[in-house]
Amino acid sequence: MVKFSFWCWSIGAGILLATMLVYHVNWSPNGRLTNLGYESVELGNSIALKGSFSDPFAPLPTGPSAHCAPVYPALVALIIKMFGTGPDGNFALMMFTKIAVAAQLVLFPFLAEYMGLPCMTGAIAAAAWLVASFPLLPWESDFAALLIVILAFPMCRTFRQELSTAGAVGTGVLWGVLLLLTPTPLVVLGAWLVCLRVATLCSWRQLFFLAMVPILVVSPWLVRNYRVFHKPVFLRDNLGLELAVSNNPCATFSFAVNQKRTACFKSNHPNESYEEASRVRMLGEPIYNQVRMREATTWIKNNRRHFLLLTAQRFVAFWFPNSSGNPLDERLHPRSEWVTYVFTLLSIPGLLLLWRNSRFAAIVLSLWLSLFPLVHYLTHFSPHYRHPVLWATLIPGSYFVVELVSGIAGKSVGPGKLSAGA
Repeated sequence: MVKFSFWCWSIGAGILLATMLVYHVNWSPNGRLTNLGYESVELGNSIALKGSFSDPFAPLPTGPSAHCAPVYPALVALIIKMFGTGPDGNFALMMFTKIAVAAQLVLFPFLAEYMGLPCMTGAIAAAAWLVASFPLLPWESDFAALLIVILAFPMCRTFRQELSTAGAVGTGVLWGVLLLLTPTPLVVLGAWLVCLRVATLCSWRQLFFLAMVPILVVSPWLVRNYRVFHKPVFLRDNLGLELAVSNNPCATFSFAVNQKRTACFKSNHPNESYEEASRVRMLGEPIYNQVRMREATTWIKNNRRHFLLLTAQRFVAFWFPNSSGNPLDERLHPRSEWVTYVFTLLSIPGLLLLWRNSRFAAIVLSLWLSLFPLVHYLTHFSPHYRHPVLWATLIPGSYFVVELVSGIAGKSVGPGKLSAGA
């Protein structure tokens, strides 16, 4: 059984209190959960009010959908059923998001100690998040971040010892729920299983559970999609649309710029274009996305230099969020961007130190940092895309700070107690 230190529990309690104080969720008479422009929230409305997973776009009803994975819209639907679509529902959704952020931050010192690091590493990481005060948004990102942090515990543990059958099944269930929240981590799951087999000679029995249980968890959704669309549709069907909206003659690297400063998003996305929404309704989502995929790949083939420039700008923006495509061009950065910049840079030497002192923790962090962002380099940038892996930047960056301070003080803290289960 894992035993955490008294300091870890004390720091966790302090982080919980600090998060409750930093994040304010106010009830507003103008708050609502309708016509917000968020497809996942519109799907939640459809589930709650129509009894169908459909009509994610604002201009008009477009029919059955797989535009989003189902878990977050289902949560929105539950909230609407309980609190309605007005101010109470909006307040409840934001409170649930605040709780998800708080739970994630509270886990930071425990995860640090579990990885064999001083729990102060997690305290600094959580403090950095609270200083940045990353905004609460009606997206699945912060819920995905919480699940990913929880999964980091068994991911680290499997590099040192076999999970029990119950542990492997439980881990597989968590992976399945995460994929039903956002499919982006699928590539991390595959790479982690390969690393387990190569680096630890993990048994085929454990690999079977870790691979098959997530498939079983997501299979009802896959069956639903096949029954609705009469063809295989994976967890989401929107990749073609997102690629086409992000890679075309008028597109810039940023969602905010495409939406607010140009007419590019408005003319290309069915959430704002009546013509595109009409195409979705006429063709059906899967065929519509296939058409948009062909549009995107054709443009990319014919405009490789422009595509590479957009990709480079999106790469930079993911790691150093900015509104111009070049963070060095901007003089005034929000506090959240400065915190992200500093810890992104600090995470590089932090990962090198981790490779020396807690190698398996470094592997887990590196998997998330290198593989999770890949799809986001191909589609327009939005700051909330970074939220699910901010923890993987903040923890190694904070570890470097701890080692640097202890080195200056003349006393290396080194790795923490490995008996915590890292």
